[in-house]
Amino acid sequence: MREDLENPLREEDIDEAFSLLVDIDDITGENTPRLKPELIGGVLRKGHTMQITARSKMGKSWMLEALCVAFANGVEWMGHTCAQSRVLFVDTEIDEDTLGDRFNTIKERMGCTEPTDGRMRLLSLRGKDANIGSVAEIARRASLSDTPFDVVILDSLYSFETGDENSVTEMRPLMQALNRMSTYGCSVIWSHHHAKGAAGSRDVVDRGAGSGIFGRSPDALIDLTEIAIRPDSDEEAQLAERFEGRRALPLRVSYVLREFPDPGTESVVFDWPLFVKCPWLDECPEKGSTAANAQAGSVANSEKNDDRRAERDGLIADALARCARDGVLPTRRNVYERGTFQCSESTFRNWTKRSSQLTSYYADEDNMIVHE
Repeated sequence: MREDLENPLREEDIDEAFSLLVDIDDITGENTPRLKPELIGGVLRKGHTMQITARSKMGKSWMLEALCVAFANGVEWMGHTCAQSRVLFVDTEIDEDTLGDRFNTIKERMGCTEPTDGRMRLLSLRGKDANIGSVAEIARRASLSDTPFDVVILDSLYSFETGDENSVTEMRPLMQALNRMSTYGCSVIWSHHHAKGAAGSRDVVDRGAGSGIFGRSPDALIDLTEIAIRPDSDEEAQLAERFEGRRALPLRVSYVLREFPDPGTESVVFDWPLFVKCPWLDECPEKGSTAANAQAGSVANSEKNDDRRAERDGLIADALARCARDGVLPTRRNVYERGTFQCSESTFRNWTKRSSQLTSYYADEDNMIVHE
């Protein structure tokens, strides 16, 4: 039995739990409370939590920085409306100078260069103690002022972990701290990294590294997973043409939402520094998925078949040259007899059927071997 179940409940814990009891009639019918306003349309309400997961160096930070700008200016982000909000952006990886430069780049690309009148505050903790309690206290104090935060964004969550991220018990206090912060009237949004291995082979809520609590605690989960682009496909050509040869990372965006209907998946490309919607990639599978693995196997088999076809073509071409040298017609029999085919004559006949596509040669109506 777990230790927390073996320990007796404290009287004050029982009192607190008892005080939270409500009568269903007090929150339904005419007494139904008004829902909290949506900060991200169809995705997140004020006072709720959201996690963005992706593998490292896939653009999570740029996505969160763009979201911060969208909140401060009340503009769209990833096709979703954002309510103009006061936002605190907490970064644990980037120094203040670089952070300012990145935000300049994003603001220019988003067309949001006007001052935000104090709606966007930055806190760089690079090289400092990243303590979730300190951030929560900032949010609490702000909630008591005339300028409370509507949103707190944390980039990234791993910097606030103080235990084994694979342990539910050790990660529960961090999740509780994030939920507690949201009771100060602000939404809390953070980024989290994928586990090792192919993310597309796992369910969306299980793609984040560590304990399953990461995927199940937040009210909204947005996942970014790479899309498998088939070599020499129309999609590959379109990527090269549309993004003019720039490094363009195609990604599938998936949602798991507690408060809203599932909006379905979307295909985007990270075209530095922003993400661009690309619905023409919707049919491409996610890397690591069953469909992607089957596609990769099909490509490999196709390449192997092309190699074998080229080998057969070479053998037939040599045999045709011998027919010409011997002054005989290139009938199926003559070509087979003068070739170095390590197969039966019956197999050679199958190769040279016009419908087989196993070689570039076939036997015409006169039984002569000709090239396509």
